[in-house]
Amino acid sequence: MPVRIYECKKCNHQEEIFESISVKPEERNCCHCNKKTMRVVILTPPTCQIKEVKTIGQLADSNWKKMGTYERENKMREDKVQESIQKRDSNIRRNKVSKMTAEQKEKYIVTGEMP
Repeated sequence: MPVRIYECKKCNHQEEIFESISVKPEERNCCHCNKKTMRVVILTPPTCQIKEVKTIGQLADSNWKKMGTYERENKMREDKVQESIQKRDSNIRRNKVSKMTAEQKEKYIVTGEMP
């Protein structure tokens, strides 16, 4: 059950009352001045944002961002990233050439440009 804080408009007396969410807040009698001037005080709940790493991917991204340029280059060299990119590009180029007609292949050999 949530705690609702009621405050008197006249005497500023505050009171915490446990009520069900289904109960509609309404004016109540103040226990100090005995007038029906107690109303619910709407407060903003406290919030906080915690940026914590939850997955391996997030941890890898965090570590990659912390690395300097030279560290990244060395890591890419160790992982042979450039080689795999070059292999992929040559495979793509080879597939394009194999799908060309004879005239397109001849033009490609002469000019060196893909149609």
